Amino acid sequence: MPWRPVAADDGLLPSIQQIVDRGVLTIAVVDGARPPMIKRGADGKLSGFDVDLASDIAAELGVEPKFVAAGPRREDIILTVAAGRADIGLSYLSESIDAGKRVLFSQPYMIEALTVFINRVKGVRLQEDCPRMSDLRVLAETENTLGIPSDGPFRTLLRKPDPNSAVRQFDSSESLAAAVQSGEIVVSLQGEAAAKFYLSRNPAAAIKLQNCNVPARQHRVSIAVRPDATDLARCLDLYIVQRGAIIDLDSLIYRADRSTY
Repeated sequence: MPWRPVAADDGLLPSIQQIVDRGVLTIAVVDGARPPMIKRGADGKLSGFDVDLASDIAAELGVEPKFVAAGPRREDIILTVAAGRADIGLSYLSESIDAGKRVLFSQPYMIEALTVFINRVKGVRLQEDCPRMSDLRVLAETENTLGIPSDGPFRTLLRKPDPNSAVRQFDSSESLAAAVQSGEIVVSLQGEAAAKFYLSRNPAAAIKLQNCNVPARQHRVSIAVRPDATDLARCLDLYIVQRGAIIDLDSLIYRADRSTY
């Protein structure tokens, strides 16, 4: 059961007391979609695991959730939370050292593999062993070979800060996977949840796509917390552990397939 709304004299930690007094937990999300974690319908209504998670956190605090569209990029979420315009931020949000200089992060509520899609015709030589990150960095030097989502930690992982490098960037995981499937590019790098979600919605794609996990690599998905709210970040850590909020990916994809995520 959710916690009851608490009164000002209950001795809450400062940033939590501030949220309770306000009666609202402000949550920064992307102005768009990050399926299966967040989706925005034609009517603007939000759905997805991250929306449910944030709403339940608000309920635990006894307040209402207020979702704020921070912008189209994950960086917009970090900037919004860092400036204190939101208490927390979610949207399939990656931990990163750079973001960690500006906001706090909860412990991860999802730890997924980094995966690649390989075109079965054009990438025959890559299919015996899943490429390592060092292999992907080499592939990134050749035009129209490697693609990544334009938003996320992937350019940093490839050590490719140059916007004019040969790595192709795509606005969505769906368009990225479709480009590998069609042979427009040979290989894509993305998170495991995005890859499994694409295959669950496009099962015939497996005929042309090989999917494998990059060895010894993980992607940690966490909640960004405003920098003055250390106590809230610690409370979220407890919430993630005690409420069992750490995601099982197969359950997430099954739930997404049976919903409008």
